[in-house]
Parts: sequence; structure tokens; C-alpha cells
Amino acid sequence: VNQLFSAKVTENSSFDAAHTADKAVDFSLETFWAAKDNRDTLEVILEKPTKIDQIVIHEKPVTKGLGDGFSKQHEFYIESFKLQTRQNGQWTLLHTGTQIGHAKRIDLPKAVTCDGLRLVITKANKSPRIAHFAAALRSTAGKRSMANL
Repeated sequence: VNQLFSAKVTENSSFDAAHTADKAVDFSLETFWAAKDNRDTLEVILEKPTKIDQIVIHEKPVTKGLGDGFSKQHEFYIESFKLQTRQNGQWTLLHTGTQIGHAKRIDLPKAVTCDGLRLVITKANKSPRIAHFAAALRSTAGKRSMANL
């Protein structure tokens, strides 16, 4: 279960009013937060301390045609990032990474309890775009089967 859906989310900047931070934690992969700057921060504050052991981030690609009227290329801009958790008002480094691309799943070696999660984009070659930012405890994941369809 994604713990970020009902959380308060803020950003340092947004490209425009249609691409604000809340778009990164809604239910859609079509909406996205677009940062105004190449280095920016997306911060989520949870209502109460929450245990998580998995974080998923989807970067929204820029799709460009290759000139043949058919082929397309996806471009991603994030080159490096870090994740921080907040516990009792203190931010702590949780993970550092490079490109995010379509999807980056980070499985933590053990669960952490936090009341905030921050994505810090430390390097991007253009304004970054985040379509999905989620955190969960793997043991709460829904089980899918043909009987549920």
C-alpha cells in the first residue's frame, strides 16, 4: 500500500501550475511534477510515523519523434539523486542513486520508520519530471490472482 497518497507534499519549484508536487503522488502516471530547476527537492510529510521498506520512483519521459512518422525516443533527465527520511524532525540520508528512467525500485535491506520522505535531485541535464513517487511496506502489498479479476 503506497503510504504517500494521502500525505502532504511540497517542492522547491514547479515548472508551472499544472505540474505541481502533488502530481507525483496522485494515482496517475500521466500527471507529473515538473521542477523549474535542474536541482530540486520533492518533500513528503506523513501524518504519522510509518514503516517502509520499498520506494518506487517513475520519471516522466519526454517523447521525441525520430522523423520517420513512427519511431519515438524517450529522454530522461535525472542523472543523480538521493533519498532522505525524516524521524523526529531530523533528516537522514537513506539512499543515493543515479538515473531513474521509467522506473526505479529501491528495496531497503530492512524497514525504517519515518514521518517524512524527501527526494533530492542532485543533478539533471534539464528540468526533471516525476510521474510517481511511492513508499510502502512490502508485506502490505496486494496479492493478485485470476480470481480477483
